[in-house]
Parts: sequence; structure tokens; C-alpha cells
Amino acid sequence: MSSDTADRITFLRRIPLFAELPEEALVHLAERAEEVHLDAGELLFAEGSAGDRAYVIEQGKLEIMKTSAGRDVLLAVRQPGEVFGELAVLEEAPRMAGVRARTPATLLAIHKGHLDQLMDANPAVARAMLQAVLTYWRNTDALLRRTNAWCN
Repeated sequence: MSSDTADRITFLRRIPLFAELPEEALVHLAERAEEVHLDAGELLFAEGSAGDRAYVIEQGKLEIMKTSAGRDVLLAVRQPGEVFGELAVLEEAPRMAGVRARTPATLLAIHKGHLDQLMDANPAVARAMLQAVLTYWRNTDALLRRTNAWCN
């Protein structure tokens, strides 16, 4: 095992979504994750684009943006250790929001096929994903309602 893979395993183990995975699942995930580098202001993906990867932030901050009532609404700023983009992967639907780097950032990209294998083999990951998706939907809905009420 390379030192990069060992470092990724250590990093992934600190993330609640992956913390309880068996060692072999973490090795599998760490070996297959792709590293992505973004400059500040760079768009990772646009709202409505196809979602075939979920992401884990290693370094930097990212903005989650959604267009509502003709304007961009900042839904969240994501920090190192957070997972995002899983909703489009799980749904096999277009991205519900866009993401751009607020600062220079390094991410791990996890392809849909690898995420599917992980969830099939580890029901706890599937439950954690479902909980993350439900929380995201509730928070986004509440924020958009407040924003639209303020704009009207």
C-alpha cells in the first residue's frame, strides 16, 4: 500500500460517513478515489449538470449555490471533511445546486460505481447517506423559503 493510500485511509476514517467501514472497504475506496484540485472561484459543477461522483473535501472551502427566483442563493459553505454531491449520484438525477471553490481546494472524487458498491456491502453507509440527503433537503427547503419570502 502506498503512503498516499495510507494517508487517504486515515483521512476517510475521520469522516463520520466512512468511520465504521471495515479496513478492506476503506482501502478499496482510498485506492479508487480521484484527487481533484480547484483554484479559488473555479466551478466544480453547475446546477443541472449530470452527477456521477460524490466528493469529500480534503482542504479548502466550497460554496453550494442554487438559482432561485432568478438569483444565486448561497446554500452552504462546505469545509474539510464534509461530503457533498451524493444526492445526484444516489438519485441518478441532475445536480440540484452548483459548487464552486471559495478558496483553493483539494477534493477526493468518488465515482458512482464505487459508492454503489460501498453502500451495497455496508448498510450503515446507505443509512448515513439517506440521513445526509434528508438533512440537506430540509435545510435547503427552509433556506429557499426564507430567501423567497424576503425577496417578495
